[in-house]
Formats: sequence, C-alpha cells, structure tokens
Amino acid sequence: MTRSNPQITHIVRIPLYYRTTSYPTPPPQTHHPTTIATHIALRTHPKTTHRNNKILQDLRAWGWTVQTLPPTAPPTTPNTTLNAWLDAYGAMARHASWDADIWCIWQREHGWRIGQREGAARAQAEMGLRLGERTVRRLKRLGRWFEGGRGREWMEGELRRAEARRERENLRRYEGEEREIKEEEQEEEQEEEQEQEEKEEVGEHDEYDDGDGAEGVEGTSARGSFDQPEEGLHKDRRDSAMFL
Repeated sequence: MTRSNPQITHIVRIPLYYRTTSYPTPPPQTHHPTTIATHIALRTHPKTTHRNNKILQDLRAWGWTVQTLPPTAPPTTPNTTLNAWLDAYGAMARHASWDADIWCIWQREHGWRIGQREGAARAQAEMGLRLGERTVRRLKRLGRWFEGGRGREWMEGELRRAEARRERENLRRYEGEEREIKEEEQEEEQEEEQEQEEKEEVGEHDEYDDGDGAEGVEGTSARGSFDQPEEGLHKDRRDSAMFL
C-alpha cells in the first residue's frame, strides 16, 4: 500500500560552533543554544512543512551541509548503513529534543547574522570619524571585552572561521547543481525544437515529390507526342531513297 504523503528526510550537519562538545563549558542556552547531536534529521510533514522548508532554505543559503534523502523507502533498500543510522537516530530522537534544538539554533543564527549586518553598517558609518575617536572607541570595546570575559565569543569566531571554507564549498556545489538542472532543461527544449523542425522539413519534401511526379508524367507524354512525327519523317526519307 503506497503512502499518500511520503516523507522526505533532510540530514543537516551541525556546525562546530553550535555543538556542545566544542566548548570547555556549555554556553548558556538562552544566549547561545547548542546541541549534542552532530547531525539532525528534518522531515517534511503536513503539519510542519512550512517551518522545516524555511529552515532548510536558510541553511542552504548559509552554506550549511544538507543531504536530502528520497521519500521513505521499503526495508529492502540496499543502503543498509543509512537505514541503520536512521533507525538509531529515530530511537534516540524519542528521548531527545533535537527538533527544538534546530529551531533554537536557526533563530539564534538569524539574530547573529542580522547583528553582523548591522555591525558592518555601523562600521561603515564610523569610517568618517576622526582617527582619535575611533581609537578611543576601539580601546573601550576591547576593555569591555576583557571585563565581560567574552572568551566564548572569541572561540565561536574561531570556529566560524574554521567552518567558512566548508560553507563556501557547499554554496558552490548548490549553485552547480542548479546550473546543471537549467542546462538539462535547455538541452531538452533544443531537442524538442530540432525534432519539430525535422518533422516540418519531412512534410515539405513529401509535397515537393508529389508535384515532380505529376509534372514528370505530363512531360513524358508530351515528348512522346512530338517524337512520333519525327519518326514518320525519317521513314518517308528512307522510302524515297529506295526509289532513287
């Protein structure tokens, strides 16, 4: 019996800066949510399709690693390793809050990226300030950084730089896949146009052949009618030569 709404599984690799094991002490979940999972599976479902699709769309845009699996397959699938992983994941997910973790991580990443854009805009605006004022502000920020003990933020920045290369490679791969799909669609359209042109050319040749056949028959009959008097003239000349 086939399912009316087959589920599609998407396996998301959690970056190092959102893994609990990457930090000596777990960061406060209210400010920096983390998870003990290295990968989290998201499934499309009628009740959560919109949220999961939005999360997956943003994760791909950020360059995170996302692997999409085909709809739920029967147990006879040859990829036993993947099936074993999914079974183990499903058993552990019953007692874990990984769906909530990915939701909190997605929200926090959104806020972090908005803050980065605003910070870049402020930095651009501050370029017009005098050098002395900029130096004083930087020293004040540096002092607050040490006073506040923001070693965690520094460590997160280091981990983000470590993940930046992977994210750039994923973005190039996603762009290449989209480009290949567009090229295949263009090739199919060109083949269809070529087939249509060949069909039209074949139809024109058939009409031309029919016209030549009729004209050939008329030409043959006409030439035959003109050849007959010429043969009679030669015969009269031969007869007259015999009497001479």
